[in-house]
This record gives sequence, C-alpha cells and structure tokens, in this order.
Amino acid sequence: MSEKELFGFTPEEVELIRKTVGKEAINDDELKRFLYRASKMGLNPLDGTIHLLTRNRRNESGKWEKVNVIIVGIDGFRIAADRSGKLAGIKRDVIYNEKGQLVRAVAEVYRKDWDHPAREVIAYREYCQTKEGKPVGLWASMPETMLKKCAEAAALRMAFASELAGIYIPEELMQSEEDIPEEKNGKKNTRRKDEQSGKTESAPTEDNSATPGKTVDRQSGKTEPAPNTPKEAPNNQETSENKAPQDEITRFEGELIILELPKTLEHPTFGQYQEILAFDPTAEKTYTLVGRSFTALKPRDIIKVQGEVKNDKMKPVMLEKLTTDKPREEEKAGEDAAGDVTVTVTSSPQTGRKSFDGQLEDVVWARAERGDEKYILVARGSNKNVLAKVGVNDTITIKGEMVSETNGNFIYISEIKTEAAA
Repeated sequence: MSEKELFGFTPEEVELIRKTVGKEAINDDELKRFLYRASKMGLNPLDGTIHLLTRNRRNESGKWEKVNVIIVGIDGFRIAADRSGKLAGIKRDVIYNEKGQLVRAVAEVYRKDWDHPAREVIAYREYCQTKEGKPVGLWASMPETMLKKCAEAAALRMAFASELAGIYIPEELMQSEEDIPEEKNGKKNTRRKDEQSGKTESAPTEDNSATPGKTVDRQSGKTEPAPNTPKEAPNNQETSENKAPQDEITRFEGELIILELPKTLEHPTFGQYQEILAFDPTAEKTYTLVGRSFTALKPRDIIKVQGEVKNDKMKPVMLEKLTTDKPREEEKAGEDAAGDVTVTVTSSPQTGRKSFDGQLEDVVWARAERGDEKYILVARGSNKNVLAKVGVNDTITIKGEMVSETNGNFIYISEIKTEAAA
C-alpha cells in the first residue's frame, strides 16, 4: 500500500491490523475499504471499536460466496452520527400485541437539516436469535434492549447513509448466519453458528472420497459423479457445496392490514424498490412486503394478497386493495358513526400503540359490546385517561368513529360522555 491508501493509519498500524482484527479480509481491496470506513468514522480497529467479519451469502447466480461485513457497536453508530454535527435526537420504543408479546421495535432519528425523522420499524421474529424455537443469550434476558438497538442502528443508517451505509451492529448479524456446507480436502464441513457468541465453527463429517460411483477432484476437493456413472436421483440430502439449508419458502393467500407508509429503498443491482409492513390478524403475524411500488397503499388499508414468504418477507404475486379511498365520513357505520353509542366494557383497559396516518401513537384500548355486537374501543389524547379508569362491566356512552377492520369492529373515541357502573 502507498501512503495515500493508509487513510491516516501508519504502515505499521496497517500491517498490525492486517494480521489481527483485519485478518478476515477477503482481499486487499476489502482491507482498504475497512480502513477507509474506520478512518471516516474516527474509529481505530486496534481499539476494538470496529470489526471486519466474513459472511456467507448467495450471489445472483445462486451460488454461495464469501463477503466482508463491517460491524460497529451501537455507541460507534452514535459517535459517527454526532460527529456529523447534524444529529438532533433519537427516539426508541417497543410494541407489544394484545397477548403481551414483544412484536416490533420502532426508532426515529432526527437531523437538524431534515423536516421529518428517519424512521424504522423492525419485527422481533426477524432478529431474535433462537435455539429450538426459544430465545437464547441476551435475546432471552434483554429482548427489548436488543431489539431497540437493531431498530436504532437501522434508523441511523437511513439518516446518515454516507457515514454508516453497509455497516451493522453485532446484534443485527447474530441471527443471519446460515449453515454452509463446504468442501475442503475431500471432506464436507458444515459451518454452524454458536448460539451464544454468534461465532461460526466447522464440524467435519465423513470423508466421502471413497463413495462408489464418485471421484474427488484433488485440486478443488469437489466430489463429482465418476465417468459413465448415472447421476443419483435427487433426494433431500445435500450433494453440492452450492446448496445450503434455507428457510422454507411458503405460499400465502389471505387478507392483510397495512401498518405503515411504504419505504423506498435502493438495491445496487436492481435499482429502487419498496417495502411496507402488513399485519395478518388471523395468525397475529407481521410481514414485510417487498415489491416495485406500494405507493397506492396507506395505513389501515386492507389488501388481499397471494405471495411467497421467506423469513417474514413476502413477495406478492397478486395484490388487490379491498378498501376504497372514499372520505372517512362515508366509512362510518350508519347513524352510530356521529351519534351516541352506549356499550358495556368486557375487558380491562390496556395500553398499546396504533398507527394513525403513518405515525404510531400511544392509545388505551378495551373490548366492549352492545347486545350481540362486539367492539374494540380505542382512545387517544385526553380520552386515554378516562378510558383507563373504566372497569369490566361498566357501561359508558361515547361518541366516535366506527370502522370495520379485518380483526374486528373498532370505535375510535372522540368523546366519552358518561361513565357509570353497571
């Protein structure tokens, strides 16, 4: 390397980084990129604040290849954002469902030169590290903290792309390592992740070099069918280093509720695309829809979808919007929309968060009924405190907007007029 390529690091420091924290660099260019990023963020790899790891990913042809990923702790992200002089604040929160289960985290990063914050909402299921279906490590003891970190890192990357693009915190990567079958010296090794540390180990399996009907290329170590030997019929067992266990791709067909406004992202190869969060009320599950354009969709829209699902991400092959864009007044349920409604509360009020015009707000909600009709009451603003004091079997009279949604009939309360014990 020339002096110009050191990015502020002395030749001695570069050589030490190459032999220690940068030893996983795939090539010299990746090491240069690592040094450039560290210098730009004001971090020194020798201090343990920034790391270079090797990951296994599929390329466009579907084959596995090694790539380098730069990771930094969340404090390093904050330092980079603060040094820009444009950071104006960070907000983080978590979202629980009606069963008290952690489902999402949301983070907002404010810049002094932006009118609106960079906002990210991430799903717990996409990030939580598990073993046999149960959270492990810090995901078991501190799930809120871990998920908040991931959401904050994603929002910081959005707000400060020039400083943080392509950089991740360890918590974001712990769940993404896959078992990668590799061929080495005629033996197949399976790379597997240690559930606690996130590190990858190699576990040798049987030497198949003497398998009847197969030969081993001594240079590459690959096992190939012997000449004039018919290829074996495909089965469920891996037979090539280009195959790796994948999360199952499943088909989905049903109705979803849109939770957020779409986000426009950029793919280095395929260009712009959009993602949008949608909720399946039947399975109580959140999906990230990925496609070219969802600009016609907005929060609380109901859509009918057919698509392919992998890792809670859905690629729609058919999408139909079931709700209309008519004024809200026309959506109200008859005379009760503007008049008084008297209901009996059937569940204790609970706190939660709900999206209104693309923004999450704190709400208090409770179940209620009137005769054979059942409702979900949602209170915002000053009405939250009133609804929070209501008990089970209390009868209250309210004004509000009635909206029929896939997961029930909602009354968005505008006024609680009376409250009395049943």
